[in-house]
Amino acid sequence: MEEEWRQQLEAAHSAWISEARFHAKEIALKRGYVTSDDIWEACPPPATIDSRVMGAVFSRHEFQQTGYVKSRRSVCHKRPIGTWVLRP
Repeated sequence: MEEEWRQQLEAAHSAWISEARFHAKEIALKRGYVTSDDIWEACPPPATIDSRVMGAVFSRHEFQQTGYVKSRRSVCHKRPIGTWVLRP
């Protein structure tokens, strides 16, 4: 069910998701990993998109989750968010 939802979200917002993935790859190449906070800073989603769209950004096989860090965004109240690396 979640995979179907993610596919629908990606189809509806493919332009923004493509741009966000580009930024995610750039950040991961420079720093070694990337988080959704980094994407919020580099390429915030339009207000009309559900914030859960971040899951679609990292859903491709090219990203691998490696751990968690506390979110820097005040609206997240330091909840854990995933750290992602590019697969070799």
